[in-house]
Amino acid sequence: MKTNLQTYSILLLMLFMPLPLGGLVIWSKSVFVLIVAILVLVECYARLIGDHSLSSQEKSALVLWLSVTVYICFQVIPAPFLPDSLWCAVCNQQILDSGLLKPRISPHPMDTLHYWAMFTAYWAVLLLVMKLPRKSCFVLIAGIVIIAVFEAIYGLLAFNKGQETIIGVWKKERFFQSVTGTFYNKNHLAILLALGLPIGTSFLLNLRNRRQKAKHLAKSFFDIYTTLSILFVAILGLAILGSDSRLGVLLATFSMLFYVYLRNQISERKMSKFELSLIVAGVLFVLLAGIWVGIGSTVSRFLESSDHVVNRLEIYQTIFKLPASVWLFGIGAGGFEDVYKLVQPETQYFTAYHAHSDPLQFVLEFGLVGTVIFAWLFIRFLRVSGAALPKTDIECAVFSGMMAVILHSIVDFDFQIPGVALMFWVCLGLLLNSGFSSRATKRYKSHKVSLDNAVLKS
Repeated sequence: MKTNLQTYSILLLMLFMPLPLGGLVIWSKSVFVLIVAILVLVECYARLIGDHSLSSQEKSALVLWLSVTVYICFQVIPAPFLPDSLWCAVCNQQILDSGLLKPRISPHPMDTLHYWAMFTAYWAVLLLVMKLPRKSCFVLIAGIVIIAVFEAIYGLLAFNKGQETIIGVWKKERFFQSVTGTFYNKNHLAILLALGLPIGTSFLLNLRNRRQKAKHLAKSFFDIYTTLSILFVAILGLAILGSDSRLGVLLATFSMLFYVYLRNQISERKMSKFELSLIVAGVLFVLLAGIWVGIGSTVSRFLESSDHVVNRLEIYQTIFKLPASVWLFGIGAGGFEDVYKLVQPETQYFTAYHAHSDPLQFVLEFGLVGTVIFAWLFIRFLRVSGAALPKTDIECAVFSGMMAVILHSIVDFDFQIPGVALMFWVCLGLLLNSGFSSRATKRYKSHKVSLDNAVLKS
């Protein structure tokens, strides 16, 4: 019962979080944190009753979480003993002089605590997913496929109708000439689809192969799963093209090519020519449909310069105008927007809510000290969890999708968007889940062989 509660609660969160503007609406974040907190309490209660001790994996995860918590407390709690160079560049001097603000690293403690709450919820989801049984893992994989298909179809239909709102609730303010799905930003829809593209392809091909092996059917282009595989690639491909996101198109292409490469180089089951032909058929369908509806605007966008690229470069240059001393302990988690205003040029017409680079923003908010500590603890956690290169085809697909998100986050803020970030942490939990990974498959095969040998000897 506990497992079913965790599985379907996480599944519902995965399906729900992208809907309210990609999870940016405040109340949706509150619902997310509340539900995860309930799941954690249920898990803790079950552990107390069953008297289960913490595994080395869980101890490592707990150490990392406690380290982040202590560091955030250090950023939030007033610290008059700090040198002026560490906090005066961050706090507004007029407010500080008025006595309304005590010297602390974080300019807005509530934003920092909000960051901590979301991180805690993501980390809890990761740990819960890591402990789910194999069948539950594939339920979550199906959830990723469902939300990707929904976002693609809804985005295409809404774009065709000249959408003015997001699912009739929130007014659409930007990107009227692009497919955005239920997201505020077209780039975040594109990267969600780039994450789901190899996962859905692998999932449907696996279903098709299992059905044919069970019923001893010949490979054919006319069975239901073959048709669904082609349609899946075609629908998501059209939505990604329609998003007009250059990086989204490139990284979706990368995720599929990387998936094919991993399947053929390190996977235990190589990709057959028939499976490859299905992917090619889907891609050809996308290209033909794109030519029919007019692919010229997308091609021209790749060739022309973009204000978004210039804006990103301006943000990066401005960030490094901050005093070098604030990079030691950071400016406070979630404090980027307020601090950026202190050094923003008067000629800059736009407002920067994020650094448009998740790694850069993380280093700025947590400082070099925090970054080194957390990076070491995270690598240690991965080693204790037995992280390894993917071996099965579905592992290759999940890893390829995650790589697309990681690369995109270098020049964007995907981890600040709950609808994308939740999918990423779920995928990481799946890869670290011993029941889902190739390690479980090897154990099952060796156990089966030993049983067969025992039967033969008897």
